Amino acid sequence: MIIATRFLCSAVEDFVVDIVKAWSRIKQNNTAIESVILKSDLMYDKLSVLIDILAEDAAVEKSAAYADSAKADGKPFVPQIDHIAKCKLELATKAQNLQESLKLIIFQVEQANPQRFKEKCVMNNYFGIGLDAKISLEFNTRRDEHPGQYNSRLKNKMWYGLLGSKELFQRSYRKLEERVHLECDGEAISLPNLQGIVVLNITSYAGGVNFWGSSTATTCREVMITIDGEEGIPVQVDGEAWVQRPGLIKIRYKNAAQMLTRDRDFENSMKMWECKHAEIQAASQPQLDSQESQESLSDEEYAQMQHLVQLAESLISRLTDLSKVHQHVSVLMDSVNASANILNNTFYNQDSSNEAGAAFCSPIETLSRNDAVDVTFSLKGLYDDTKAFLDENLLRSAEDETILQTSLDAINKEFEKLSEIDWMNSVLIPEEKSLDSDSRSLRLKVKFPKLGKKKPEEEEKPKSGQGIQGFIGNLWRRRHHEDEAKDDDPPTSSGSQL
Repeated sequence: MIIATRFLCSAVEDFVVDIVKAWSRIKQNNTAIESVILKSDLMYDKLSVLIDILAEDAAVEKSAAYADSAKADGKPFVPQIDHIAKCKLELATKAQNLQESLKLIIFQVEQANPQRFKEKCVMNNYFGIGLDAKISLEFNTRRDEHPGQYNSRLKNKMWYGLLGSKELFQRSYRKLEERVHLECDGEAISLPNLQGIVVLNITSYAGGVNFWGSSTATTCREVMITIDGEEGIPVQVDGEAWVQRPGLIKIRYKNAAQMLTRDRDFENSMKMWECKHAEIQAASQPQLDSQESQESLSDEEYAQMQHLVQLAESLISRLTDLSKVHQHVSVLMDSVNASANILNNTFYNQDSSNEAGAAFCSPIETLSRNDAVDVTFSLKGLYDDTKAFLDENLLRSAEDETILQTSLDAINKEFEKLSEIDWMNSVLIPEEKSLDSDSRSLRLKVKFPKLGKKKPEEEEKPKSGQGIQGFIGNLWRRRHHEDEAKDDDPPTSSGSQL
């Protein structure tokens, strides 16, 4: 046993010396690092077995020697260490020292190789060590012990506030910088006096506090935290807290996930579009006179309508394709379907229930003015809806927005040409709408005078209901002057008598 132990200790010593000499070369080779870790673990386990065997042998020999001495003379036992026992004791001490060296080598190798750790977990949002982790750990512990006290959001916030205030006064980790070392992308960070460290993968923390402002740039791709000492420190990952033993913690960026977020600007823009959409849908379709509504279009008018329909079909096709890519474009599908149905039923004389597309049918040869009004009014609604959609910047794609705007510009030019036709002008530029807007603007310009303030010009003008009062007042003053002329004494009851 002694020979085997000496041989193993000698092999471990040579291994440690070789690692120290070739360390600069080993830490750059992942294969060499794996080999060093495997050999270190194997030697460490063998040394543990030898230390246990030596300890058992020493205990057995000690008890046997004590028994023999007691049987021999009955005198008190005085332990005497012979040469063999002394060698075993020295080898056990040497093996323990070599184990410490192997632990140091394993620690340094794991520090050089971030892919080999005994425990791994995924951090999505944040990692904390120190103050915040201590509060989270205590909160979770209390909640497990008394779940009835943590059954609502309000209670949870109150408990978090209470535990946080308590920890701020206790300052359990007021010198955390003495036990924790921080590195970011291989650069050591000098820590001030602090109680906690938080590593964020999102822009907000602690109920929505934004630590980074408007900047979303990645400041660090790899974080390394070293915990020194003998006692553990509370840590947490995404709210799950535990006490972490001294060692090395590495956080590396892996990938990104698409998260749902609330866009206030987009919501406000969508509300504005919905208001415009409601106004467009509420507009009433102008009606032609019964006599002129049945008249057919001229060749020139029919050619203009046919060109407008072709542009509208292109717009409908593009909006349909975009709705498959951008989900919010689907709000335009009501107008798209309404326009497609009116084209199928009127311009192509095809039932909308038929699955065959209008592209496989030829347009009708003649079109009445009434049908032309129906088609134009529907396409004008689609144009207004799409234009309002782009005006509110709801598409969020510059390339697609440019394509749609080009289509809308082309359709608008056709509307301008059609507006030159007398009977079509009322469809594209309704008179009622312009009159309503003018009367509304006039009503908004009316100013109401404030009470108690009158202009000098207005004071001179008699108001309604004041003619009779003025007449009675003049009559009273005339009677009053006549009484003064008859009697020098002032009248005492003239006002009340009248």
